[in-house]
Amino acid sequence: MTQKTWLYVISVLIVVWTFSASSTLAQTADPPWPLFGHDAKHTNSSPYEIGKGKKELLWSYKAESAIESSPVIGADGTIYVGSHDGFFYAFNKDGSVKWKVKLTEPSYDARWNTSKAIMASPAIAKDGTIYINTASDYLHALNPDGTEKWRFPINWDNDFWNGPNIGPDGTIYIGTARFEGKSGESGLYAINPDGTKKWFSPEPSGISIVPSIADDGTVISGAANPTDNKGKIIALTSDGKKKWEFMLEQWLEGPAAIGPDNTIFTGSKEGYVYAINSDGTEKWRFKTGSGISAMPTIGSDGNIYIGSWDGNFYALDQKTGKEKWHFDVKVGKDPKLFEGYPGKETIITSAPLSKDGILIFADVFDTLYALDTTGKELWRWKNVNGAGFASSPAVAQDGTIYLGDEGGYFYALGEKKEAKSQTDASVEQQDKNAKPSSIIILSLAVIVLALVSVVAAYAFYRKNRLSKKTLLTILFGVLAVALVCGAIVVFFILPKKDLKTDDSQSTPTEKVETSQTQKTETAKDDDSDFIKNATRVSDSVDVRIREFGETGRSCAGKGCGSLKDTCVRWNKTKDQCYEMVKTSPATSDKYKIYCNMVVVNQDKAKAAAVSLNLNYTTADGIKHLVKKESLTLKPQTGDSLGWVYDAAADNIGTCGYSDISVTETNN
Repeated sequence: MTQKTWLYVISVLIVVWTFSASSTLAQTADPPWPLFGHDAKHTNSSPYEIGKGKKELLWSYKAESAIESSPVIGADGTIYVGSHDGFFYAFNKDGSVKWKVKLTEPSYDARWNTSKAIMASPAIAKDGTIYINTASDYLHALNPDGTEKWRFPINWDNDFWNGPNIGPDGTIYIGTARFEGKSGESGLYAINPDGTKKWFSPEPSGISIVPSIADDGTVISGAANPTDNKGKIIALTSDGKKKWEFMLEQWLEGPAAIGPDNTIFTGSKEGYVYAINSDGTEKWRFKTGSGISAMPTIGSDGNIYIGSWDGNFYALDQKTGKEKWHFDVKVGKDPKLFEGYPGKETIITSAPLSKDGILIFADVFDTLYALDTTGKELWRWKNVNGAGFASSPAVAQDGTIYLGDEGGYFYALGEKKEAKSQTDASVEQQDKNAKPSSIIILSLAVIVLALVSVVAAYAFYRKNRLSKKTLLTILFGVLAVALVCGAIVVFFILPKKDLKTDDSQSTPTEKVETSQTQKTETAKDDDSDFIKNATRVSDSVDVRIREFGETGRSCAGKGCGSLKDTCVRWNKTKDQCYEMVKTSPATSDKYKIYCNMVVVNQDKAKAAAVSLNLNYTTADGIKHLVKKESLTLKPQTGDSLGWVYDAAADNIGTCGYSDISVTETNN
């Protein structure tokens, strides 16, 4: 071959080499949390480690309204989440807004006197497309830059926690809420990646949850009947044919999770956790103390993990349903309300489980918890803004935790650089080095091809088949390819670690010991937050009471509308409102006032019988007895007491208790 021919062949090889290397490297990174519940089966299991060290606030962002949407994380580390302000947000890892797009106007609901816009968690496809449904009554498909690709009509209702899931072939599955007077349009859709309908399975009562997808393509969804509050679990084949139905006493708010043997786990509003075989027969059921909105987490240790409205976070055996342990979050905490159900929806978030066995979940008060799989508390983070959590956490590749709160704040929690232990630093380094084997193989292939190209070019040069100029051109070409590959690895593959942190000095991690079958163990240090703010009410037994007074209010009169700024979440401790909604006309005549307090038996040895009156004193000075309360508290346990009073708008007063009696008991 001539010199020009050799130059052409080698140039083509260099171009092909560059293109294939770039394409392969760019496709090796998978999104760390692409879907609600991490994957199509909703296992909630992350392939990355979090580390046992206590997490601190890295950054926060204030949206214009509450965040119930649960975040997802793209392959490049971008975090996506929706807000009830109608905006859909994309955040960079340092907390800066990459972009935000207005998808809908909030929809007002007079029942709860609040406005909502985006409840669903988004879903990220393999090509980077983001899917999200909103109060616009559409499923939106967005490009990674925030521009819209297409939209598909999906009826929305703020009682329905439906959202998208994505099958292995790219099919999008999403349920539509019930259509008033058009029941034939309610059901489950399968949508092609180009936005066209693949199939539709009608369900007159509407689909209330995010579908789950089994390994064999079976789609698991849930329906809600608004007339009798009944629910059911529905199994469909991958082409939309109904396989079976499983009837429930009440409807579903949380999606199902699918175990390794295809057992379906779900909780319902009646308070049961169900295990259902793949043929639709019941395997077992477990009764909690109240309803369930959370999605179960599938552990590789043979357990499932789930929180209940009763304030307990449970570990249950996957095969038998037997309780392994539970962790109670209620006692000694400053409770906040969730949508007018004071003390009844304590835990509604799902719990990611990290590779190193850390469970992360939050309550509707103001606290995020980290437990290990034995039920031991590792750390907790109290929300500085005093708002509760309905947004389930997502875990990034570097262990950063993302979630939003009811006050409209979005948070990133992680370990600040100063607080990292030698062990955690080692784990982080291992994670950075633990790249997919394809990158290692490709790197070796690149090195070999570079050496072969250089040696071949030099050999032809020595045989006078290549000129010195051509040899230098080839060498510079190889160098350019090496630089391109290096840039791809540095900028697109290696995880970015420069998160925005403040310069404050981190404090040593504080470990809090808890019982595996913890009923309501409280803080024991005399300088704890609870002790400092509680009042001892007995000399014989160390019983303490902490009043939180008014923890919320909502419009209860005929004049509820949409033009007046009205407070629906009131932080009595800070004496300020932390959530406003528009109401009209501006003549609301009555409010529901929500009161709360906790009673804790701090004594290490004695049990106590406690009785008291729960009151509301209106502004005119009249004390109204709401109810009498009696409870028995074992040592180191307690309870949260809530009551509601309807007060006229011009006669709002204060919550309180009276006539308390404490006696030692043998119970």
